[in-house]
Formats: sequence, structure tokens, C-alpha cells
Amino acid sequence: GTGAPVVNNKGRFVTDPASPRAESLRLLRTQIIAQHVGAGRRAFAVTGATDGAGATYIAANLAAALSQVGIKTLLVDANLRNPRLDTVFGIDPNGPGLSSYLTLDVNRPERVIYPNVLPGLSVVPAGPPVARPQELLSGARFRTGVDILLRQFDVALFDTPATNENADALTVAGVLGYALVVARRNFSFVKDIETLATQLSAARATVIGSVLNDYD
Repeated sequence: GTGAPVVNNKGRFVTDPASPRAESLRLLRTQIIAQHVGAGRRAFAVTGATDGAGATYIAANLAAALSQVGIKTLLVDANLRNPRLDTVFGIDPNGPGLSSYLTLDVNRPERVIYPNVLPGLSVVPAGPPVARPQELLSGARFRTGVDILLRQFDVALFDTPATNENADALTVAGVLGYALVVARRNFSFVKDIETLATQLSAARATVIGSVLNDYD
């Protein structure tokens, strides 16, 4: 069916296609396909201004929703400081991931892909902890890896840490060129979102949309 699975931040799936959560995700999926994927833009960062906004929740669920309509989707955990996607999808946190490729422990980015964690959805986890993650994400190896991965998928979503904690998300968004901003109702401040939008613009990343998260 077309009811998108809903992933919460404890790794559980809620598959009721009639739920308000699933309906909201279908709407977001439609907007992303029409305005982003349909325009040939194939990768974007998902980020929030503060930790707790729910960026990981939105990234995981949107990726699942996109894969469910036949879009070959890659979800990358670019939060090398406090990764969460391994927990969401039951991936070994000590196994190879993005950090393994960036530190030359793995020579090709394809070797850190966990294929078909859901039908049509593959995941690159963050991998083992590393020193100086921002330097790794700023380097040419990350840009090269993104280019290689995008040849194999229709769209790639990159989960990133909150921008008030470090500049990693801005670095990733600058490489990808696009970002989806996540705010949380009764939690995120308008001023913080405005600051984030300004920072993303300075990083040469276009904001493709914003999501008011009610659910995580």
C-alpha cells in the first residue's frame, strides 16, 4: 500500500496508513518529489536549529515514505558526534559507516551501505566515533563520496546534528546544496529558525522547505 511506515526515535515502526502521522508524511513526500526530486535535485540535509527538534525522526520517516513509492532512497547518518540512525534501524553501532570511509578504513563509500533495510531504502550509518568530524565532512573525500553514492540512488537524505551545537550540518548542507529545516511545535523558537536559515544561506545551501514536527 501507500501508507508510509512511521519510525519513532526508539526504533519502532507504526504502519497504520490512516494515522495522522502517515498522512502528514505522505503530504511531505509529495512536496519533496514535486519540488525537489522532480527538479533534479537529488540530495539534501535534514537539520534543526536545536537538539530535540526531531530532524532524525523526520529524516527516517521521509526516507521510508519516499522508498515506498518506488524511489530508490539512501539515508545517510552524517551526525558523527551523536548518531541515531543505527538505533532506529537496528544497525550495529560499532560496524562500518560514513566515518570508516572518511578515515580511509574503507576505501569505497559503497562498502558502508546497508542495503534494503526497508524495501527500496538503504542506509549509511555514522560508523565508529572519530576525532574532528567537521574536518572530515569538509574534506574532498566527503564530496567525492557523495558524488559516487548519488550515481546509485534516486535521492539521498543526510541526517545532521543541530546547528546550535556545531557547524557540521552547515558543512554538509553546503556540500549538498540543499537543506530541509525541522522545527518542533512548542519547542523551537522562531528566532533560532531564522538564524538557521541565514546560516544555511551563508553556507550556500538553499532551504527547500521547513517541517513543523508534532510527533517525535
